[in-house]
Amino acid sequence: MEKLLNLLFIEDNIESQQKVTKGLNINDMQLNYGPDIIPRVPKRELFSNSFIRITKQHRYSYMPAHKHSFIEFNFIVSGQCHQVINGEKYDLKENYLLVMDRDAIHTYGYMNKNDLLVNILIDLQQVPKEFIEILNFNNELATFFYNALDENANHTNFLIFDLNASEFTSDFLKVLIYHGFKNNSISHNQERLFFSAIADLPTPKISSINSLHKANIELHNIMNFIDKNYTTVSMDILSKKFGYNKNYLSNKIKQASGSSFSDLVARKRLVVAQNLLQNSDYPIEKISEYVGFKNPSSLFRIFKHLLGTTPEKFRKNTD
Repeated sequence: MEKLLNLLFIEDNIESQQKVTKGLNINDMQLNYGPDIIPRVPKRELFSNSFIRITKQHRYSYMPAHKHSFIEFNFIVSGQCHQVINGEKYDLKENYLLVMDRDAIHTYGYMNKNDLLVNILIDLQQVPKEFIEILNFNNELATFFYNALDENANHTNFLIFDLNASEFTSDFLKVLIYHGFKNNSISHNQERLFFSAIADLPTPKISSINSLHKANIELHNIMNFIDKNYTTVSMDILSKKFGYNKNYLSNKIKQASGSSFSDLVARKRLVVAQNLLQNSDYPIEKISEYVGFKNPSSLFRIFKHLLGTTPEKFRKNTD
C-alpha cells in the first residue's frame, strides 16, 4: 500500500537523532536499563483513546532487551527485522507478524531505511469480552489470548505468522494500520475489524506457547474440535467425544469462553462465510451449504445479528 509506505518512510525526530549518532539508541521512553535489569515498557498514556495503539519502530538503531505491560504485535511492512526473543534469534521478513505476551523478552537488531516495522499494542484489560470471543475460531491465537488473560499462567509466549500467502489479511491489516497511524487513534469499528482480521490468521510459522493450566488445555481441545468440525458438530457429538453431560459441557463452554456452544459454531461459520464471500464467486446459497447451514436464511440471520448487514451487502462492500 503506497500511502502507508509513504507515511512510514517519513523520518521522525528520534530516527533523525539515531541517524546522526550512527546507531546510538535514543532511550525516548526513559526505560531503566542496567546490569541484569530487563525494563518493562509501561502503558502510560498509550491507551487513553482506545485499547489499540499503533506506533512505528524507530529506524537507524537497535532496541535493547525489554518486556511490556501489554500485548504487542510487530508487523513487518517493508524490509526485515532481526530479533532475539527469549534468547533465540529470529529473522522476520516482509509481511511477517510477531505476537508477544507481556513477559516475552526481546531485542531488535539495527534497522535500516527500508526496514519498516509497525507496533500494534493491545491493552488486554480493556478489550471487550465479545472481541476475545471472535478469536475462538483461530486455535493458536485463541490459546495465546486465553493464556494471556490468565494471571497465574506463564506470559512469555509468542507466535510468528507468515502472511505472504494471506494477501487479503495482510492488505486488510495495512489499511487499518494506515488509518490508525495517520490519525493517531483507532475507532471502535476499527477495533472490531482488527480482531476479525486476526481471527483469520493462518497457522503460525513458529509457535512458542508454554504449558497451560489444565482447564485451559481442556478448553483448547474442545475449541479445536469445534473449529475442525464446525459444519457437523452438535452438543451430542461433543459430549460423547469429551465424556461430559451435555448440560455440564454447555455450562463449561459458556463459563470458559463467554459464548454459548451455538454462538461459537455460528461465529465460526460466519468467519468462513466472510472469507468465501470476499475471495470466491460462489453463490450465497452454495456458501451457506458449505459452512453447514441447511437453509440460506440461517446465514442471513447470522450476518444481520452479528454484523448488522446481509451477505449480499457484505460482498458488495468488500469488492
